[in-house]
Amino acid sequence: MRRAVFVTVPLLLSGSITPALAVEGGSGVYLLGSHGFMGGHVPHAGIYWSNDFAYINATVDQLPIGGVAVTDADLSVRFYKLNMTFIREGTLFGGKAGININIPIVDAHLKFEGVLAASVP
Repeated sequence: MRRAVFVTVPLLLSGSITPALAVEGGSGVYLLGSHGFMGGHVPHAGIYWSNDFAYINATVDQLPIGGVAVTDADLSVRFYKLNMTFIREGTLFGGKAGININIPIVDAHLKFEGVLAASVP
């Protein structure tokens, strides 16, 4: 009976898992180089505040956006992110437990000349 439960439950749960989708032509939420060599370090218990700011101004010949390639794109992005991290006292399952809340504020402008292709592989 136990063996049937150990086999059946994972099979049932695997049917509800959806695949992860990549960000097309973009990046994830991690700002490269913003956390240095201590980026994976979990601090002592407490509440920590930090912020990130990024400014991007670029001109590119071709840019894939939402399955469409646009030409002569001018892009300007100002990005600010306020971060609050709470680390609890003690351990949970042998490790430190915490939560991180991010509040992003984005001001983005995109101008382009034309559409190169209706679908980007």
